[in-house]
Amino acid sequence: LGVALAAAAELVGGRIYVGRRAPGRPAPAAPGAADRTERTLAATAPRIPRRVFQTARSAADVDADLARRLEATNPGFERVFFDDAAAREYMARAYAGTRILDAYEAAPRVVMRADLFRLAVVAREGGFYFDVDVYAKRSLEPLVAHAAVLPMEWWLSDDAFVERHHRSVLDAREHWQVGNYAFGARPDHPLLIDALDEAVNRTLAAA
Repeated sequence: LGVALAAAAELVGGRIYVGRRAPGRPAPAAPGAADRTERTLAATAPRIPRRVFQTARSAADVDADLARRLEATNPGFERVFFDDAAAREYMARAYAGTRILDAYEAAPRVVMRADLFRLAVVAREGGFYFDVDVYAKRSLEPLVAHAAVLPMEWWLSDDAFVERHHRSVLDAREHWQVGNYAFGARPDHPLLIDALDEAVNRTLAAA
């Protein structure tokens, strides 16, 4: 039920721009029957709530211009910001007594906690997640009708794919790696639930 989030991202001047394919990378393969089936299913699924979650160590770490741009391009969307303290409070309340909270508290690196939090909050509440350094190039409104949207972040060659994943690609689309700097889903979407479960397993194994 996932579709690409606008298009591939482009990193320019230290910022990620959503909506343009990175230079020198081929376009994803044309959608086939499976993709059309996914879009048909998505059309009948609950919509993605009109809210955007963001998180950073503190509000002082947020680029005010980018935050204003996000709000200006998405009127009618709620922007919900969590600093580190608020994120910890949310996880303790929403995931008390679960392996998800165990993994969050045991994560050996700050970035691992941030990755867990973004999956956890969107999986439970539904909505979009945007890194605070992502530039909102256009409105998210056309995407709310889908069940889930994720970005095709970068393209791997055959050799690079094998080196990273220790197996060969299954099809042309698998060359594209899914990013987590910006994504969205309805509450309890199975893709987000599976991704969160996998992240929990890997975090606890590394703790």
